Amino acid sequence: HIRRHLQNKGLSKQASKVITASWRHSTNKQYEYPWRAWMRWCDKRNINPITPNEVDIINYLSSLCSENKSFSCVNTHKCAIGQTLASLGNDKFVSSPFIARFMKGIFNLKPPIPRYKEFWDVKKVLEFLASQFPLESLSLKMLTLKTIALLALSTAQRSQTLSMLNINNMNLTEDYVVFSIQNLHKTSKLGNLKLDLKINAFHQKGICPVFTIKRYIEMTKGKRKSEKLFVSFKTYELVTSSTIARWLKEVLQLSLIHISEPTR
Repeated sequence: HIRRHLQNKGLSKQASKVITASWRHSTNKQYEYPWRAWMRWCDKRNINPITPNEVDIINYLSSLCSENKSFSCVNTHKCAIGQTLASLGNDKFVSSPFIARFMKGIFNLKPPIPRYKEFWDVKKVLEFLASQFPLESLSLKMLTLKTIALLALSTAQRSQTLSMLNINNMNLTEDYVVFSIQNLHKTSKLGNLKLDLKINAFHQKGICPVFTIKRYIEMTKGKRKSEKLFVSFKTYELVTSSTIARWLKEVLQLSLIHISEPTR
């Protein structure tokens, strides 16, 4: 719909492609289902989804509430519809006080539940990681798990960011390691594109991220098929952020931490 609208305004296919690229892939993926659901709802009621009024949108959001959808879910649908319509030249719903008041009502009636209800003990993880020593005795799999866990704990970064770490953009010394991330990440925005992660060495070798990274790079040297820091311990090819997230969960399990429910 957005591409067609832009081209109808006279913009070339290339220009339209550039404009639609202003939405991240994750945003497009998140908004795709709500927009399709909105179109189906409008189609059943003979409403044009491109030119609705405030009452139509509020009635749609209300129908989601009647299905016992969470505030977060309803808000995602509201944002998907509002942002898409704004891109089609109909931006009055983005700042509509009527819709904003409706959303506040939902917030009061169904307050958002925290995503994380449980906390795990970092000490348990550190004790497990410290027990995996000396590094020369570890398999590549265990060394990989230990390295990713120490980096996650010392940087507090998402698995997406950890998957971007590149050995060509790394400054490794005895006292610290600095990674310069050139890729777009979750918090990237105009004027704040570059992210440098500095990790200092720790006096206890068993849980020192710098010492562990050095050993990990040595063990994968000459075998790795990617310039990314973390590679598969089976194929030595680059891994995705979902794989790194799975590795972190495995470390928690090995540390005897129950993770059947979301944890923080």
